[in-house]
Amino acid sequence: MKKLALFAIALLASAVSFAALNPFAYGLSSKLSADETTLTVNYSLNATATAVSVVILDGETVVKTVDCADKGLTKGAYEVEIPTTDLPKTKSLTWKVEVKGESVVTPTIQNTKFSFYMPSSIAVDVDIESDNFGRWYAIEATRKSTNQTHTGYHTYEPNKNVRALYAFEATLDPIANASGTYGFTGGGNWGATETNVNGDFLNNWRVTTSGGRVFIGKFRKDHVAVVEVNPANLSANFTDVIPAGKRVVSISATGRGENLK
Repeated sequence: MKKLALFAIALLASAVSFAALNPFAYGLSSKLSADETTLTVNYSLNATATAVSVVILDGETVVKTVDCADKGLTKGAYEVEIPTTDLPKTKSLTWKVEVKGESVVTPTIQNTKFSFYMPSSIAVDVDIESDNFGRWYAIEATRKSTNQTHTGYHTYEPNKNVRALYAFEATLDPIANASGTYGFTGGGNWGATETNVNGDFLNNWRVTTSGGRVFIGKFRKDHVAVVEVNPANLSANFTDVIPAGKRVVSISATGRGENLK
């Protein structure tokens, strides 16, 4: 067994509801024992599934399917040890995690506490090889004025900035910043100190992700036009990609690695 590449498949649950979420596997990794007799597969589930299995393939041919139901089907992290004694020893094999969930006929609101007052864009990391597969990002463009009650999940504080990039794990749990609160500003000019509460500093900012990388395009010409976010450390300063002088009305990224566009 020379090579074990990884793939993930999220299947069957077609929409989000209070009773059922679209389950999928993420955070995939594997390790072959020193004597090559045991393959240990690690994965996490974002929500309750009805079935989970690890499928090992030789090209397009399935050589082994391991039912993982006995490990658990609820949200959480799992580890499965698979004997390799009955697998081809001279082949380059791949494996994938197949997940099935309840079908959902009508989409409904999962949880209103994750609402925003004025989100300008949302992006989801759907690259199955990304370390953050299933994570999603949202930009809060502006906040309510001081005489209004804030309805977002982040706490409203008078004269405090809430304009920022917000991130959620695949489990829909919000990701805290280095201060233990929510929202990432990247150390740049997000209008965090402006006195005009209802200004349009972020109203036309856009976030996109591809190949596990995350980019933000800015509308204001006096800001850096495009910056890159570090998914491994969201609290770090954003990296300038395209300098100021351009207005970014929309932004989209495709591909990965050297093929990223």
